[in-house]
Amino acid sequence: MNNGDTRASVSPGNAHEEFVLLAIPDMNGSLRGKALRPEAFEAAVRRGTVMTDLILGLDPVDTPISDYERFGVAVGAPDLVVQPEPDTLRELPWRPGWRLCFATPSWPDGSPCEIAVREVFRKVLQRAADAGYEVTSALEYEIRIWDAQGDPTSSGISYSLNEIGGYERFLDHLVRALEGLGVELSAVHTEAGPGLLELNVRARRGLAAADDATLLKFGVKQVASSMGMRASFLASARTYGARRVWRDVLAEGVDLAVDVVADVDGRVGVAR
Repeated sequence: MNNGDTRASVSPGNAHEEFVLLAIPDMNGSLRGKALRPEAFEAAVRRGTVMTDLILGLDPVDTPISDYERFGVAVGAPDLVVQPEPDTLRELPWRPGWRLCFATPSWPDGSPCEIAVREVFRKVLQRAADAGYEVTSALEYEIRIWDAQGDPTSSGISYSLNEIGGYERFLDHLVRALEGLGVELSAVHTEAGPGLLELNVRARRGLAAADDATLLKFGVKQVASSMGMRASFLASARTYGARRVWRDVLAEGVDLAVDVVADVDGRVGVAR
């Protein structure tokens, strides 16, 4: 969504200071980057700016991944050259005066940063186009939400039309936030887990679908935080002791959702 002008008005009468979040999605679908003042953002549009390549190699709890040999902590986390994409500017309705803009990273020698997740997906889209296909995606997220007292916001009854009403205030704020980000929420329903809610995003073509998924994750966390709530996209409600991730597995012609669990000792098990 392009507002037609990268410039942000700056005047003494403004009630809110203005920033542009220059964002690069990491491998976990979270946005990382810098909050730039309007003048700094304008300079970045003209000449680019820099960010540490550490953002390419962090896990969901911000621990550096030391296995990478070409970038990150193993080589001192040098800078990436980052170029804003002004046509991706979006307003943040819950934070007046603030906007968000995606950026494309390059290596210091100017070559494309081929391992950045948006660049990986661009390659996939190009390969599909070369084969005569156009990719359209409709994505969904399952999230867990806790209220200000730390209690789950629903009991865990799936597809409950009684319990979905308990999310009315949160969804009112979320829909407005997502509209400002250019993301259309098509459906929601409760899932079989305490505080578990599924969000469906309308189908989009190409890179727009991936951007929508990243922006939805960002918007959900921002809105929940602004309301004194907490939202998590982790597959498990447990905070410590295990790492869990949902995978769809095609087994004997049947599509099964399984919960792949690795405990603290690294032993792996599967719970369907």
